[in-house]
Amino acid sequence: MANNPYRYVGALAGNGNWEDATRWTTLLDPNYRVINAQGQVVNGLPTASEEGPNGTGGDFGSICVEFEGPGDGCVDTATGEFEDTSPMPTETSGEVANSRARVSLDAIAGTGSETAAVAGEGELLEGSEVAAISGRASLETDVAAISGRASITTDIAAISGTADLDTENVAISGRADLDTEVQAQGFSNVPLPAPTLANGLPGARNFVPNNIEAVTTDTVRVDPRFYDVTLSQTGTTTLSSAVTIDRLTVRGAAGLTVAGAGNLTSLIDINQFGGIVNVAGSVTSVGDYTLFAGMLAGTGTVNAPFLTSVTGVFSPATMGTTGTLNINGNLVMSSGTTFLVDVGSAGASDRLAVTGAASVGGIVNIGTAITQQVNGNGQRFTILTATDGVTGTFTERNISAILSQNFIYQTNAVLLEIEAASYSTVIDPTDPNQRAYAQLFDQNRGNAALSGLFALDFADTDTIRDTFVRLTPVSEQAVRSMSGQTVNLLQNFNDARLRESNRDSAGGKIAVTGSPLNAVQAGLAPNSQPLGAGLMGLQDGETEVMEADLPDNVGIYLAGGQIAGSFDSAPGFDQESDISGVFVSGGIEFFPGDATMVGISGYFSSTAADVPLGQEVKSETYAASLYARHQLAGGAVLDGQFSIGSIGFDTTRQVRFLNTAQTLESNTDNLLVQGALGLSYDLETGIGTFSPGVEGRYASVDLSTIRESGGTLALTIERERFESVQGRFGVDFEKATKVVQINANAQFVYEFEEGPQLLAANFAQGTGPNANFVLDGADQTWVELGINAQVGQGPVKLGAGFDTTIGRDTANARVFRGSLSYSF
Repeated sequence: MANNPYRYVGALAGNGNWEDATRWTTLLDPNYRVINAQGQVVNGLPTASEEGPNGTGGDFGSICVEFEGPGDGCVDTATGEFEDTSPMPTETSGEVANSRARVSLDAIAGTGSETAAVAGEGELLEGSEVAAISGRASLETDVAAISGRASITTDIAAISGTADLDTENVAISGRADLDTEVQAQGFSNVPLPAPTLANGLPGARNFVPNNIEAVTTDTVRVDPRFYDVTLSQTGTTTLSSAVTIDRLTVRGAAGLTVAGAGNLTSLIDINQFGGIVNVAGSVTSVGDYTLFAGMLAGTGTVNAPFLTSVTGVFSPATMGTTGTLNINGNLVMSSGTTFLVDVGSAGASDRLAVTGAASVGGIVNIGTAITQQVNGNGQRFTILTATDGVTGTFTERNISAILSQNFIYQTNAVLLEIEAASYSTVIDPTDPNQRAYAQLFDQNRGNAALSGLFALDFADTDTIRDTFVRLTPVSEQAVRSMSGQTVNLLQNFNDARLRESNRDSAGGKIAVTGSPLNAVQAGLAPNSQPLGAGLMGLQDGETEVMEADLPDNVGIYLAGGQIAGSFDSAPGFDQESDISGVFVSGGIEFFPGDATMVGISGYFSSTAADVPLGQEVKSETYAASLYARHQLAGGAVLDGQFSIGSIGFDTTRQVRFLNTAQTLESNTDNLLVQGALGLSYDLETGIGTFSPGVEGRYASVDLSTIRESGGTLALTIERERFESVQGRFGVDFEKATKVVQINANAQFVYEFEEGPQLLAANFAQGTGPNANFVLDGADQTWVELGINAQVGQGPVKLGAGFDTTIGRDTANARVFRGSLSYSF
């Protein structure tokens, strides 16, 4: 071992410098073999020192002489036992021959003169020197002793393990004993010395692997030293100088960093089975560099006839940054290769620059920095160049549900192109909201103002679908529903005044309707009227009055209350939208005659709706109304009303896009116009008054186009005018005593306007046509039923009522209400 100039060495675990002598240790030479206790030949060293030239402790096997004649045999070198393998003798005349010698019978008898003995490897025997050939005899002349343990002191060669013969002749016989005893065998008990670089034992320390060439002159002798380096322990070794070794092997979790000033040369080859080799300087392999596994990174240069990757990973520069790794030689990338490519702005990317030919294969993974290069449809990056040409292909893969790779192969380069698929390929095609946003994203891909939105390109299918659903402007459904509710509440309020107001409430009286200081529950239905005046905090019973200094034909009323209810949300959302608010109204009513009443009033309401997805709609309405009633001579009653005003909507959408929140807001004021004309007839009966009648209503809210603000997801929404045309037929019933008043009503409602089914919108900064979202249409027909009772006498009256709808698809309203009326 000490005479062997070759040393197998490795680095210790942890991080350190190649030039640090304490970092290295010698390893067991894989060429050394021992026999273990199980009789197996294994890589190892003896546990004790060598026994020297006369040692016998390691003897094994047999030494045999096979002439196919008398005296053949084998000696077991471990036990010293002799086994006779001589053939049985046969009688014959003439000359006796075997494979080694031929002598005459006279010579055998000892009576002849010089008799020639012919042997294959022997000599001519003189008559006096004829060997006695016998299975039991001993030779008396100088015949070679054939023994496992003995040797002859004469000129004849001894075949022996350890002992000498004292005589010149050795008995050659299967039964004979050796003339001398075989010496006893023994083993050395001297332990191995401490490992040093000089003696070659594994475990030596304090050296730096760097080949030393032999120097032999008359005055100088330098012994050679050659290193086979293995990096297999966890940790990184950093080389910052010029070093030459015979071979480099990297495996496991080991790392090698060749700094900018580092220059590593391997005279045989380099084999990497794992770990990371990061080259900022230069790595040279006289033979091939084989990247079986592990990662090769950096911006330096690798010099090798062939750099061949089996299942290796290439990562120019460092992960997350861009740079070029130079390969001075030929490059082979098998199908198991992974090429990690980071991309930057303005087409910058990682690159492999090959001076020879490149045979490409495997897959290309794009680094996470690609997510910063959003809206990247059609972007191209040069990821490999090869002076002597490019062959082979990479496997094209999807980057995400939307983005995919496309490789362009030129004579001396490979370009990576990012392609974007249509969002319509990943959405649920049955969901109109997803279809709308898929259209908006596709047509705005080239819009630089919205480039940030295309970070969604990197999301998976479920995330894209969920994002589109959560961006749905469900607040727009609330705007249309609240438009209809506000107008109809106003209409119903005026209609209640037309029924309740009479000359008895005039003449210095102030009528107080409802309970301005108390809340009255009301259920609201989308795109339809409220269920009666009770929904506005009003009561169907008689109105309380108080004395005031007014003309006999003039009355003043004040009304107020609280609104609460719910309505259906946009299609696809099961959660209802809740609405709450307050109203205040007051007016003056004139009675020019007993059969005629004319009123003017002012109305204000403020409501807010909590909509699914964290959206909210607030509305304020200001309106002035003119209404009148006249009873004809035949008992029929003709009434009508007209209102004009403004209804404003403030919308807020709290949306979250890829963990980033945006608050999108809009506000508008819209013209409100409504009118109604009714005809009824009072029928007095013994059980009360029945008033069958018909009524026609019209209402419109001039909803205008709105433009949201607050982020890139803001929409420009083209709201369509809200219109409602209704025909109503029903009957009212009233029964009044001094203490109790009961009112009941039943109405059949037919809505002539179905309302728009689509809502057109685009991004506020978008391009291209509008996309269509879906709205819920109005119900066409339904029935409204209600009953109300008031109990009391004097200044205080208590009331309770219940209203419901029958036959509605979009809303199933049930209203419970209570009231308290009092005089000032």
